[in-house]
Amino acid sequence: MRKGNLMNSTDRLPPQDLRAEMCVLSACMTGVGEAVDEARQIVSPESFYATPHRLLFQSILNVRDAGYRVDQETVWRDLVEKKQADRVDLVALAGIVGDYPNPEGIGYMAGKVR
Repeated sequence: MRKGNLMNSTDRLPPQDLRAEMCVLSACMTGVGEAVDEARQIVSPESFYATPHRLLFQSILNVRDAGYRVDQETVWRDLVEKKQADRVDLVALAGIVGDYPNPEGIGYMAGKVR
């Protein structure tokens, strides 16, 4: 409930950094398995604020655990197999990979997600 310019504590958003979430996802999907391993030591799917990001990170972990190279195609196929693809925008997935391609510094960015 609003009172003047103050917001009730129930009106607040939890802490979030969507850009950091996208950076972590992109770094994980570069095909460098070590990036996934480093990220999973810091964050879990539940650490991500955006539902599509949670689903993407879970699929990244699924693909890595199955022993496959983590990239846009293998992650998308996992989402389709798990019937989650309709909850993640393919165009957004491509944008994440294209806009944030650097796996270096994943530990720093994962810390901002957590």
